[in-house]
Amino acid sequence: FRRSLATNLLQNNVGINVISEILGHSVPDTAGKYYVQLDLENLKKCALEMEVMDYVRKDS
Repeated sequence: FRRSLATNLLQNNVGINVISEILGHSVPDTAGKYYVQLDLENLKKCALEMEVMDYVRKDS
């Protein structure tokens, strides 16, 4: 639940300091390191999907 909540908040442009406070973290940097990495992984996944879509479109 906590991970999903943090991910959804981050994807909706809620700041990492606010997310850390909601989750009860004493140090925002700890949450920031984890969730920013999670967001980077999501960006990589989206970029790969866009490449595939572009390839399929060009091939059609």
